Amino acid sequence: LNSAGICPLFFGKDGKQELEFETFETFLTNLREAVLKSQFLLLSDEDGSVSAKDYALNLASYGNMRHMSEYLARAEKLEDSNLRISYEEY
Repeated sequence: LNSAGICPLFFGKDGKQELEFETFETFLTNLREAVLKSQFLLLSDEDGSVSAKDYALNLASYGNMRHMSEYLARAEKLEDSNLRISYEEY
């Protein structure tokens, strides 16, 4: 069993520990928060906020590909918006 990475966290050093739901749930929650924070920092300006258009484009990237042209058209309408999204709102 791989002694690096998340295997020891989930299954112990010997690989025989049973993974508990709470451990996995905490891991997923922390992972999601880290990804969210990384995405926000990648998109944010020096004022610590994201433009409405960039926020919409980021959301669209998770959308159904069949509707992508509609999502992108709607995001494009936000080009001149002064609306800014904080991390808390993100």
